[in-house]
Amino acid sequence: MPLIVSAKNTVSRQAMDNFFHKHSIPFTIAYEIENISMIKTMVEKNLGIAFFSSLEIQKEVESQWLHTVEIEDVPLYRYVNVIYHKNHELSPATKAFYNFIFDPNRRDAIVKNNMTKCPE
Repeated sequence: MPLIVSAKNTVSRQAMDNFFHKHSIPFTIAYEIENISMIKTMVEKNLGIAFFSSLEIQKEVESQWLHTVEIEDVPLYRYVNVIYHKNHELSPATKAFYNFIFDPNRRDAIVKNNMTKCPE
């Protein structure tokens, strides 16, 4: 099936590209679209398949407008950076979130500690 992908600078696209390259899976991109709604419409019109995070298509799946195919034993990881302004104090909620995400004792954590401070 034709592959419909988002722009190269999105984390979903980067995760998909990395997965295909890592496993030497040949792929041909039929459409590269920046608008997520347009990609969903193209899938609905049976113009191809696309990869989304579950949050991006939650409403469509719940309403049965789109259907998903789960790929077993094929983890697609996305690395997310946490940034904050170096001159601003973190709120208690933000500190709690940070401690939860980067707790070294969380055995199930698949997080790369990549904190970056914003320039002034």
